[in-house]
Amino acid sequence: MKKLLSNYKSTIILLVSIIIGAIVGFIFKEKATVLSPLGDIFLNLLLVVITPLIFLTITTSISKMKSPKRLGKIMITIIVVFAVTSLIAVLVGFASTYFIKLVNPEDGEKIKTSLEETGSAEESDEEEVTIADRTVQLLTVNDFSKLLSKDNIIAILVASIICGIAISFCAALIGVILVLKNYSMIGHGLGEVGFAALSLALVFNLPEMSVAIPIVIIASFIILLISQKKGASGDVTIALVSTAALAFGVIITSISKGFNIDVYNYMFGSVLSMTTNDVIISIILSILLIAMYAFFYNRLFMITFDEKYAKVCGINVTFYQFLISLITAIVVVLGMRMMGTLLISSLIVFPAIIARKLTNSFKNMVILSVLISVICFIFGILISYYLNLPTGASIVAVYIVSLLIANIFKKIKI
Repeated sequence: MKKLLSNYKSTIILLVSIIIGAIVGFIFKEKATVLSPLGDIFLNLLLVVITPLIFLTITTSISKMKSPKRLGKIMITIIVVFAVTSLIAVLVGFASTYFIKLVNPEDGEKIKTSLEETGSAEESDEEEVTIADRTVQLLTVNDFSKLLSKDNIIAILVASIICGIAISFCAALIGVILVLKNYSMIGHGLGEVGFAALSLALVFNLPEMSVAIPIVIIASFIILLISQKKGASGDVTIALVSTAALAFGVIITSISKGFNIDVYNYMFGSVLSMTTNDVIISIILSILLIAMYAFFYNRLFMITFDEKYAKVCGINVTFYQFLISLITAIVVVLGMRMMGTLLISSLIVFPAIIARKLTNSFKNMVILSVLISVICFIFGILISYYLNLPTGASIVAVYIVSLLIANIFKKIKI
């Protein structure tokens, strides 16, 4: 029984929710429509994510299939099921209409009239929209493609906040590894490389993400290669690359347009400055990074604590070092819009440091780091909005308060 409940937990919750909703509607009738905005918001968010979710699910499933014949069988089954269910739906519709006409001809005519009026109502410009419906339309959209429209600016803002939470999640995951490997300043160094890349993109009017991502990834690989050589220090390498990149970015910015509002947003962060393309790219890459981290979790754990033992176990340490650099570079680029190039390292370092003060377990440290990162991000966003302060600085302020609280808690616990 327990196994059955655990396997069909989501389905059971869905069915129970439907039954509860039906009971509430039956008892309270028209008064129950007060709750409809909550359902509309949930459905709209579900409809927005369903397209990329289905795409990613299908592509990852197909990539894991070893036999093409199995894929062919699955596709044929899908087509047959779709055709049969569509046919059943049509037959049920015709049968229901015919039955209603036999029992009560007036109801049959009402259904026909209702369908005709529905078509004409969609063409009408004058529609009564309640406050609740307007709120739902402002906060969410019911199609992924509508996020690309400037008319849905508040929905874009909500998506940007969700995107920020996803980036905070990724930064916390990679931050634990970087802090434990004493490689914390890599985020700051790559942030200044990102500033140079963004300055270059603004000068030549190129897509910022398309320019920043490859340049920051290359810089992270260069830092890793130089630091692996004998006599080369990681901190020295980061300092050299970051200062050179910062100087390059300042020169380019000064020669071209100067420090305008776009450059200011990139330096100190602003959620409102995130474009729709930034949001879409950030969410997709965040999902991929989380999946990558989960897939290689055990190997990353071994490399974090003992690279020599990992080599003895047959793990390609160099590959995973480059993987860590890749994930770090992408997280830095994704977080630059939100935190700013000067403060992006705080998004990576602070959650891990706070979590380390509260636990000694790697697994618990990862979980705590993620929770701390997301909670601090939300509080930082609220402070930034109500006090009209830069987003990055507000989030860092919350991190500092959290670190002080963690220190006090540790002393009390001891």
